[in-house]
Amino acid sequence: YRTGQKSISLPDVPKKEGYEGHWPSYSLSVGGITIVAFYVPIEYTATFKADGKTVGTVKFTVESETITEPDVPKKEGYTGKWETYTLKAENITVNAVYEPMIHYASCVADGTEIARIPYRTGQKSISLPDVPKKEGYEGHWPSYSLSVGGITIVAFYVPIEYTATFKADGKTVGTVKFTVETTKITEPAVPKKDGYTGKWETYTLKASDITVNAVYTRILPTGITLNKTSLSMRYKDKFDLKYTLAPEGLSGYKVVYKTSNASVAAVDATSGQVTAKLKGKGSAVITATVVDTLTDQPVKGADGKELSATCNVGVSLSFIQKIIVYVLFGWIWY
Repeated sequence: YRTGQKSISLPDVPKKEGYEGHWPSYSLSVGGITIVAFYVPIEYTATFKADGKTVGTVKFTVESETITEPDVPKKEGYTGKWETYTLKAENITVNAVYEPMIHYASCVADGTEIARIPYRTGQKSISLPDVPKKEGYEGHWPSYSLSVGGITIVAFYVPIEYTATFKADGKTVGTVKFTVETTKITEPAVPKKDGYTGKWETYTLKASDITVNAVYTRILPTGITLNKTSLSMRYKDKFDLKYTLAPEGLSGYKVVYKTSNASVAAVDATSGQVTAKLKGKGSAVITATVVDTLTDQPVKGADGKELSATCNVGVSLSFIQKIIVYVLFGWIWY
């Protein structure tokens, strides 16, 4: 600096951990001066907290060896102390450490203690054992709160709801709910079925879902009749044979038609339609046989023979048909 100069630009004071450095006031004199930095301890704060809340604060510097701590707040079911800390060149937070006390939960089912489970204060839940099984019931533990001093948790049982499904011919007729405490249920009506008598099979209400099937007893056919027992037909004539089973209202049966001479009279095996054929000059027997659709086998009558009915068919040419055939094919064909 020069004589008469009032100030100079001083360098930054060298850092010193835990201290704040300053240059003192000075006067620039002739012949030079010495400016000696001085250091002031920085004041830090120790904040004491318990469960996130501030309990107290204490000031300290790097020159402090110990500080006076506030008391740790009391907490039911816990013992508390301040966590270990070190006074250093910064603000610090010191948290209260609480050690939870041990308590016990007594788990009781049907009057018997099945487990005794330890837990600590502040614990929200414990791992409960399986509720002992009880046939036909579902066991549950109730909601609970782990309190200081221990608790007793008593299991409760709820009857399981089962379903009785009533079926007829594989189709569901109705369902009824029941439990092991149910002694009787209201059954749906057995669906009617032509040609059968029906009832529900015997069943027992037990600790499971059940299926109850309708048992139908078939009414067997005792006879068959055709709408015609004999037919006189011309070439190309058609006639529909119809059958009637006795007793009436039967189901589960069909009739199969056969001819003894297809060149005289052909018959549709299913519909029973008879057709007179050109080459037929003569007769044929149409047989209608009753067949069980469940087994696809002919039904036997009381005599042990197949249950059937017949129709005798006679086929001839009309006068005009005779002339046409004679002209076209000659007398030899006829």
